Amino acid sequence: MMKKASTLYIVFLAILCIALSSCAPTIHYLGESYEPSNDVEVFYDAKDIKREYKVIGKMTNDKVVDYDVEVVKAKMIEKAKQAGGDGIVFTDVGVEHSDTEGDRLAIKANLIKYL
Repeated sequence: MMKKASTLYIVFLAILCIALSSCAPTIHYLGESYEPSNDVEVFYDAKDIKREYKVIGKMTNDKVVDYDVEVVKAKMIEKAKQAGGDGIVFTDVGVEHSDTEGDRLAIKANLIKYL
């Protein structure tokens, strides 16, 4: 009886983890990857970057309107750290309108590496 209860508990936790992870926005990244970094500088205009750099990749989100902009921004910064970027430049934020799917949040960013 005790073994059955612990098995049910593990199954419940697995389902809960899957449900919670599906609530987070998906970040799509296309580019190079390096050793993960601990800190990523955030920019909103490439003119603000004072060091030489190269763009190593591009990011966007899964365009779902239910997400707060700050949540998507945090997930993009997390993805930038995983890819080994030194900085992220947010290039575009907007809402795409669709009669069939509703409005969708779209955020784009470039991932940079200092030279």
